Amino acid sequence: NDMAAAAKEEGNALFKDGKVDEALSCYLRGLSLSKEGSPDWVALHKNAAACLLKQKKYEDAVKHCNKALEGAPYDTKALFRRAKAQEALGKADEAFKDMTMVVKLEPKNKEAAAEAQRLLPVVAGKVSAQQSTKGKVTSMLDLALADSSLQKRQDASHNLVVLSNEDAGVSQLCAEGCVEKLFPLLQEQDEKLVVNALRTYAAVAASNSARAGQVLAKLTNFEAQKVLTGLLQSDKPDVARAAVAVLSRALDAMTNTEKLTPAGYNAASVVVGYLIGLVPLHGLTAEARDAAINALIKGAKNQDVAAEIVRKDGIKALVTLASFAKSPLSTANVPSSLATTHDTRMHVSVALSKVWESIVRKKEMLEKFEADCASSVRFTSDPTTNVPAVYAMTSVIQGVVDVGNKILESDGVMGHLMEMAKLENLETQCAAAEALAHAASDKKRARGVMLEGFPILKRLYSQDLPAAVRVRALVGLCKMGSQGGGAPNMRTLAEGANVNLAKKLRPFLVGENTDLDSRRWAAEGYAYITLDADVKELVVDDKEVLKAIHTLCTGKESSLQYSIANMLVNVTNSYDQPENTEEREQMKKLGKAAGEHIPEPHPKDDAAFVAQRVKKLLDAHFIEALIPLAKTDSERTKEQVARVFLAMTEAPENRGQVLAQGGARSLLPLTRDNTEKGTLKAAQALAKIAITNDPNIAFPGQRAAELVRPFVKLLHQRHGLLQFEGAMALCNLASMNDDMRTKIVREKGVSALEDLMFDPDILVRRAGVEALVNMLALEEVFDMYASKEGKCWERTRLWVLLSGVYDEDLPTASAASGGLAMLSRSPEVCQLIYDEKQGYDIIKELLIHNNKDLQLRALYVVSNLTQAGKKFAQSLADREVVELVSLVMQTTTDDTIRNLCTPIIDHMVAEHILEDVDDAVRRAWVLKAKLEAQLEQARKEEEERVRAEEEEAAKRAAEAQAPHQRGGNDDDDDEEEEE
Repeated sequence: NDMAAAAKEEGNALFKDGKVDEALSCYLRGLSLSKEGSPDWVALHKNAAACLLKQKKYEDAVKHCNKALEGAPYDTKALFRRAKAQEALGKADEAFKDMTMVVKLEPKNKEAAAEAQRLLPVVAGKVSAQQSTKGKVTSMLDLALADSSLQKRQDASHNLVVLSNEDAGVSQLCAEGCVEKLFPLLQEQDEKLVVNALRTYAAVAASNSARAGQVLAKLTNFEAQKVLTGLLQSDKPDVARAAVAVLSRALDAMTNTEKLTPAGYNAASVVVGYLIGLVPLHGLTAEARDAAINALIKGAKNQDVAAEIVRKDGIKALVTLASFAKSPLSTANVPSSLATTHDTRMHVSVALSKVWESIVRKKEMLEKFEADCASSVRFTSDPTTNVPAVYAMTSVIQGVVDVGNKILESDGVMGHLMEMAKLENLETQCAAAEALAHAASDKKRARGVMLEGFPILKRLYSQDLPAAVRVRALVGLCKMGSQGGGAPNMRTLAEGANVNLAKKLRPFLVGENTDLDSRRWAAEGYAYITLDADVKELVVDDKEVLKAIHTLCTGKESSLQYSIANMLVNVTNSYDQPENTEEREQMKKLGKAAGEHIPEPHPKDDAAFVAQRVKKLLDAHFIEALIPLAKTDSERTKEQVARVFLAMTEAPENRGQVLAQGGARSLLPLTRDNTEKGTLKAAQALAKIAITNDPNIAFPGQRAAELVRPFVKLLHQRHGLLQFEGAMALCNLASMNDDMRTKIVREKGVSALEDLMFDPDILVRRAGVEALVNMLALEEVFDMYASKEGKCWERTRLWVLLSGVYDEDLPTASAASGGLAMLSRSPEVCQLIYDEKQGYDIIKELLIHNNKDLQLRALYVVSNLTQAGKKFAQSLADREVVELVSLVMQTTTDDTIRNLCTPIIDHMVAEHILEDVDDAVRRAWVLKAKLEAQLEQARKEEEERVRAEEEEAAKRAAEAQAPHQRGGNDDDDDEEEEE
């Protein structure tokens, strides 16, 4: 009906404007008004599918295409769109069937033919893989479950693990019913069979959420859960870890979305319950317990899972566990049989941090989180029994410093710490030193902690106590000394004190007999004390310290990684710093006038000092140290690593060294799996490398294609430098080949670059134009601008206008006129230049410009105009463009320019617009005389204007002097009368 048709037309207009969500709403409204099976009903379903493809809701897109095909079985658009959706869902064979049907129905459909051709090897490869994999899976399953030799069964079960980590293999395993068939292996006595079965289950669960649900349904049902519980509690570390891994990978697969489905939520809740149950479980191996906590850490990235951890008292379980964790002292009297590692408390802190970050907008959950932390930290009146409470509290401080410090500030807690520190008891002294050291991390409360804690920490460090106590006390002092943030006028300790603290910290880092615990704490101390530029200089000039840091970077101790990365950020000054703007300088002046303490930069944080420090790190091969550090699981550490990489690529002369040492390979993953800031820092570092190096050499193979997305992301930032460097990097990539240009189109880089053409910043605008010029070499992009049907046609006029900005920005004019020269091959663009009010004027100005590149580009445009039709050729003569071409030909000494002019004149003669070449010459000299007369007239008018202004100025000066002279004579007369 009419209402359905109106809704469709409204949706079409919105879709054309890029308003996909609004368009979809119109189409769905139209469907509710249309008759099933009618042409409008079919069209509305097709159009809804197009919107859903844009929104990446592929399953819904398939449903709408199916509906459209019910009403019109051979509708090629519906088939095409269903094919695209099926491919996105991993159903390449179904997509291929639809696409080949489109080709059969529309043999001249080039796009469908190309898609079918592209899908052919994918489908062929998939069928081949399935055929070869099917036999392997069947035989390995049979062999693993058969009553044969143990060695053969072990080998077969191992092969199942390998197959389960391949797409074709895991698909075939599921088709063979492996979830049911493998269960008997979990009840075997042989450890290898059990572990391999669990690893296969883990791989199946990780492959997608549906399979994860199947695995969980099997292993957590009433009959099987006893088996799973027994495996989780196994005294064999490999078995327990493998069992935890099944739960962990199933949780990962189900929570790989912002919002869980009801079924996914229920399954995730079951897994969270199992994992939380393992945290305080007696008899569990330490490694399995840490694996369970790490599984909670990964799951806590999802808000629903994080809330479920709080709801199921997971916070209580974690904080309580921290109180039972191992003491750093060998004299520790462990109050429980809970097995832990030296890293358990760190894992607890990270888990608390991840949960807090995910629930930060849920007030009810936050309140329960804080209450559970507080209730799990119990101090008594006997200081000798408070060590577990202190370790629980410090874990909270490390995880969520505000929550931890609220506990520290509770009535009597600081008093308990003072009492513990005074006792001649190593356990209490060590715990007190650790708590005060962690409390000093919070700038807001550090000065309060410093008043009471500084003398205690100083005393503990200066006594003849074990290294574990002394290093904690020393790190606490370092944190207190760094509270000024490196500003000389904000120091909390005397000048030179931080350097002395760093020197005292050195033996704990570089000593030959230093244990891991001391190194870990020393690294944390350096992460704070290196805010002082004097300490930064001390560090980079100490080869032994650099060697120790380098070794720690390449080691496997994850507990050290963030501290080491943070120290390198400080040394390279790659932390966030406010931009020096006029407004900020004014605010500083006002602050000083009001008596505020405004931080002043340290002289050794000047750019020259920073550049020298970066160079010293590069010469010490710290790129090689950053590479393993970049592979950490911690996003916070990855962000810091990305910052250091960016600092090392800041100077163009360093980028080759970064590239040669393998820095680019490590930066690529950092643009994907990182914090938001970290992805941008890594992308910017790669952009700097791509700007100054040949991308074919710097990023061989497919690696260059992986750069497109992060570079396009830079274009969307509201920061001129990021946009400029992203555009310049894309400009270089676009110069490589059509595959790279196509990748940029697919990542929506063209529209992002287009937006830069309007930027008020000249450099940003120029970079955008230059990148787009390279993109025009791709026919798809060329057609966007060269045809009225192209989606960028409305902005084609901008190429004309930007060609005329040579006085303001010559490079942009050069790039834009180059793009215009390419686009003018299109008759429609020639018509646009013809219609544009300033079009011919700009071309004429370019023709007589003293820049050869501008002249060449203008001549290419004129040549294309002459070839586009006699109307355009005649207009060139009517508007004196031909005369200018002839004049350029007569006066130039450049053969390239003359060779471009000649065929233009010859064509005009052939079209009888000029009588002959001599006619062109005559017109040129007439125009030359006319231009010279105009210039002479302009010169005279300018001279007359200047003379008039000078006369006017002299007249005003004389008038201003006259009253003064009259006043002087009157004074003289008065003086004479007085005499």
